[in-house]
Amino acid sequence: MIRRYDMSRSDNAPFTGKITYPCESGAGRIFVYTGFAVSSAIVAPVGLPSGARLFVDTSFGKESGFDVTYENMPIGSSRIEFSFQAS
Repeated sequence: MIRRYDMSRSDNAPFTGKITYPCESGAGRIFVYTGFAVSSAIVAPVGLPSGARLFVDTSFGKESGFDVTYENMPIGSSRIEFSFQAS
């Protein structure tokens, strides 16, 4: 039997990964490329400066990934590290 993966079905394994991103102070947006339209995504911070926050945005209907917005980054260059799970 040939199994074909369809990411719109819930019985497939989710797409996972880990990203390290250098960023500057304040707020910004990171696009995570998955290659398919994401209906849900979970982000878990691995290395995040104190006080900084991450938000996931899948509402724009992007056909190849999702956005992660960060806020409250401290002054000076910092780095964000997070893992994600998307389906």
